[in-house]
Amino acid sequence: MIIDITSPSQAYIQGTPEEIAKLSDQMNYRNSSKHFELSKHLQRSWMRDKNPDEWLAQKKEIEAQVYVNLLYKDKGRYWIRPGYIPYIKGIELSIRSHVTYPIAKPMSWEKTTRIHSL
Repeated sequence: MIIDITSPSQAYIQGTPEEIAKLSDQMNYRNSSKHFELSKHLQRSWMRDKNPDEWLAQKKEIEAQVYVNLLYKDKGRYWIRPGYIPYIKGIELSIRSHVTYPIAKPMSWEKTTRIHSL
């Protein structure tokens, strides 16, 4: 699998469908804040009794956000955030970075005069 880092926030993926499927399985995670929100929503009996259609619509909307896949598809190409690369296991990777960062220079401290007040 080839990973092309094109910007600090995007890394495009090139690989076989089997590798993409394996990567997609690894990029799934459970959003714990949405899971907690869903558990609280299920306990709202007042809203369920008052407006069951709206309660059900909100439940489906929250359920869709509980499990998230971090492998994105854009114009037929798959991409991930470059920060996820160290967490990829079991797939042989070839990483190419096209990002050029500036050379760090030492910064001088700002010199201020300290005035002591009495």
